Amino acid sequence: MKGDFSRDSFDPDKRYSGVLFQQGRVQLDGDHNENVAIHRQLLRTIIRDLIGPHGGPDGYLGFECIASEGAYRAWRRGQSDDYGGCSSDLSNGLDWQHDFLLTPGRYYVGGALLENLAIARYSDHTDARARSFLSDGPDDVIVWLEAFEHVVTALEDPGLLEPALAFADTTVRLKVDWQIRLDRIPGAMTFEPDRRASSPRRYGLLSARTRPAETEAAGKGRYTGIEDRLYRIEIHAGSDTGAPTFKWSRENGALVRGVVDSVLRPENDRLILQLAPLMGIPKAALRIGTGAWLELLPEFDPGPFRHGPLLRVVSVNGDSLDLDTGGQHVDAAGIRVIRRWDQDRGQITIPASGLPIPIEEGIEVVFDPSTLIDLRAGDYWLIPARTSIGDIEWPRAPDPQGGSTRLHARAPTGPWSDRAPIGVLRRAEGGPHWITEDLRLRFMPMAR
Repeated sequence: MKGDFSRDSFDPDKRYSGVLFQQGRVQLDGDHNENVAIHRQLLRTIIRDLIGPHGGPDGYLGFECIASEGAYRAWRRGQSDDYGGCSSDLSNGLDWQHDFLLTPGRYYVGGALLENLAIARYSDHTDARARSFLSDGPDDVIVWLEAFEHVVTALEDPGLLEPALAFADTTVRLKVDWQIRLDRIPGAMTFEPDRRASSPRRYGLLSARTRPAETEAAGKGRYTGIEDRLYRIEIHAGSDTGAPTFKWSRENGALVRGVVDSVLRPENDRLILQLAPLMGIPKAALRIGTGAWLELLPEFDPGPFRHGPLLRVVSVNGDSLDLDTGGQHVDAAGIRVIRRWDQDRGQITIPASGLPIPIEEGIEVVFDPSTLIDLRAGDYWLIPARTSIGDIEWPRAPDPQGGSTRLHARAPTGPWSDRAPIGVLRRAEGGPHWITEDLRLRFMPMAR
């Protein structure tokens, strides 16, 4: 989760059932957020135990794949006349070769409730690269419904600002959302879909430490910063793109500004951005100077496995920024938010050797070389750094070689996501449309 947090203290292995506040004590954001995380984890565990990895209610089962005009008309005939989701006919002009529809309703994936309030097009719920995934080839396609959780701020929902407090920015919201993923099934393969769940995900591992100070005993680290910080290490380009890269932030990636206008000048590799006025946030906290690296995004938290281009600031004139595109493709019309990252260069390549990578103030990170292939864009780790102890908070494990402790390599803190198979699309013989095989699971209500 991106946000102005002090730390993320939730650990499911501790099996806590709640957080109790004591009188006369300082209240911290980490305690409130851990309480929310404990109960969210409990609720999703109960739902998974009762329903299974995925399934939908029989009376309002959603996310059926409709991939032909005939199937759509048959579905429409089965709806009541006052069905609100059909106020407009989304099938008009639909390219059935490269698109399909998803029916309204509910479905649970990984214990999270997903809702589709009106019939929707597949092309509106996937990224631009995947919109051309449905080719004219003979391969069948499996359709995955992917659940993910992201943060919503006042940039997307101004109602989170309180006018009585000078539009103070106090809290953010967590939102569960969904998107569609596709995988091809080569025609030579015999595919038996596993309706239970997707295969377990593999994760890249990272460990963090502070370098020993010269005057201190070996094995003791030293954080030399003068402020308490929550560092965020986030994968920018995953291993699927070749050599994986990362970026980092001192403030958990929470330093963002809204964009009201953007002008691309490809003749000199420049992008001019006009930033929205600040509301409820101190200007010093979002200072952007020449040489800073900014990520261009369509929203504050676009979801897992997505990232925007990283560009360097060439000049600053008030709320107007001049950025160097470096020849990168930039969709100027889709830029709504910029996020500041704190590395002094663009993407940092992750070495295959497993050597320590210096961050700053004595902090180093090490990516496990045996798991680099499992790194995906958006994977992140949080590292609280505390001046009171001159060190970072990072779990340690007993050293099998006889030492006291050793660094513990951890899977990413997030982002959370899960997915379920909901259908298979098979090319209709002699026709441009698809024939669908329904993979959704349904459950009946307990009360009869």
